[in-house]
Amino acid sequence: MNDFENNVRQYVKTYKMLHGSLNVYSIESKKSIVKDLMQSFDYDEEQCYVEINNIQVLEYTQKSIDVQYGMMVGRFQPFHFGHQNVVNEIILSGKKPLIAIGSINDDRNKDKNPLSFKERKALIELIYPNNEVEIIGIQDMKSWDDWMDNTISVITGHKIDINNVTLFYHNKDIDRQDFSYRGKDYKNLFYTTMFEIENIKMTPIEFVDRTDFKIEANGRDIRHNLDGFKHFLDGRIYWELKRKGW
Repeated sequence: MNDFENNVRQYVKTYKMLHGSLNVYSIESKKSIVKDLMQSFDYDEEQCYVEINNIQVLEYTQKSIDVQYGMMVGRFQPFHFGHQNVVNEIILSGKKPLIAIGSINDDRNKDKNPLSFKERKALIELIYPNNEVEIIGIQDMKSWDDWMDNTISVITGHKIDINNVTLFYHNKDIDRQDFSYRGKDYKNLFYTTMFEIENIKMTPIEFVDRTDFKIEANGRDIRHNLDGFKHFLDGRIYWELKRKGW
C-alpha cells in the first residue's frame, strides 16, 4: 500500500471515529473527506473519490463474505406461523435468514401451488422488510442430484459462501421417503440427508406445536379454508390473501 492509499484510508477511519460509520460513504461525507485530503496533501480530487469508492467496495465485499446464514427450505403456500418460527430461530441464533422458496417452476394450480414465486416472496417481505432476510428461488428438478447442484449454484450465485450456510430444519415422519442420491439408494429417510452428505452445516429445531394456536393446521388446510385457519397466519398475510380473493 502506497502513501496515498494509506493516507486516504486513515482519513476515512478518522472520519468514522469522529462521526460514526453509518454515513461515512454518503455524498456529503465523501466531499468532506476529499476536501481535507486535498488541503492536507494537495491530492487530486478525482483520485481521492476513486480511492474512497474502492475502500467502500472492499468493505462491502468483506461484510458479504463474513455474513453467516441460516437457511430454511419450503414451498410457503402460504407463509404461516410455523415458517415464521423457523425464521425467528435463525435470527435468535445470530444468523441472517436465507429463505429458499421451492417449486418455483411448478405450474400454478388452486389446490397445491396457488402463489407464484414473486407472490410468495412479497408475502414474506411483508413480515421481514428492508433486507432483513435473503430470499432465493429453487426449481424442482428431475433428480435429487440436479436439485442439490442447482440449489448450491443459486446460493453461490447470490454471492453467498456455501461454507457460511447452516440449514435449519425439523424432520416430520410424514416427509420420509425413498430416494436415490449420488448413485446410492436411501430408504425411508428425509431430504435433509442430502445436506448432511454434502457436509453442509445443519441445526435441528423443534417443530412448532400447533396446539399453541389451538388448531391443527398445515399449508393445505390454510389453502382450502383460509378463514377457518386464519389464526395460524400473520394478520398482514391474511389480509393480503383476502385481497387476492382467497
